[in-house]
Amino acid sequence: MNRGRKISLIIVIAITCIIGYFILLPFDYKVSFKTNNAPWLVYHFIKLNHETQFISHEGNKLSFESHPKNVGETYRYIWKLSKEKNSTKVEVSAFFTKNKFLEKAAILFKNSGGVKTIIDELKSFNHELANSSKDYRWEQPILDVLPGQTCLCINISSRIEDKAKEMNENISFLSSYLPEGTPPPPLLYINELDLISQTLNFDFCYPVEEYISLDVEDSSIFISFKQEIRGEALAFYGNYSQTHRGWFSYMADRLGNKSPQLPFAEVFYDSPFAGIEQTNWKSKIYFQINK
Repeated sequence: MNRGRKISLIIVIAITCIIGYFILLPFDYKVSFKTNNAPWLVYHFIKLNHETQFISHEGNKLSFESHPKNVGETYRYIWKLSKEKNSTKVEVSAFFTKNKFLEKAAILFKNSGGVKTIIDELKSFNHELANSSKDYRWEQPILDVLPGQTCLCINISSRIEDKAKEMNENISFLSSYLPEGTPPPPLLYINELDLISQTLNFDFCYPVEEYISLDVEDSSIFISFKQEIRGEALAFYGNYSQTHRGWFSYMADRLGNKSPQLPFAEVFYDSPFAGIEQTNWKSKIYFQINK
């Protein structure tokens, strides 16, 4: 091959590489890591601070787009989460929405401010996931039954992260209709669960005697017989605002990330006002199993 052909070939290869890097590469920067948290919990935490749009979810695999809330959008992410045996694999493809070519050129010289921001944000996110998990624990599910019972209830719709706040705001009101004496442990029955919007509808209840007659003046309070939940239960220890960690772990390990059969229930055995360290607050989550 003569010298002119070699130069031409080098130029063609160089142009092809430039086009491939700046135009054809399916992402601008990519980060991968693993976490011990379930895929839906990872999504839950991302949704707290990011605008999200789902692409797909099937079995143990989730794919969605996000960008940070309340800041000028200079980049966006596409997340791919997949459950492995003892962890969740997280792949994050980043795309610059401003100064795309300048940032990609700066990457070649390891001088991209955008990449530094992305790496710092994802490191902080992974660190937060790992640290927050230390305050919660749950046991392996066991076969169990929550008996059918008559309950005094109030119906609530909220975001998952606001569930405990809604319970706190309504517990005094609800318990004021109970007979005098020490009330039984409160519980809730989750009627609806939207994983993508991370919202739910639930009945927050106290068990009452079947024969009890209450003069309920508020139309939001009602008495209902709740059918037994026969299936599996897991004991959860930690602040009641985080029991969804147990839900999502159960879903990943037992249901392939599908939604649990509805309703499922939570029973809360410790009062947040009893002086018990919150890491030791005990609740129990009951999941139905199809017969």
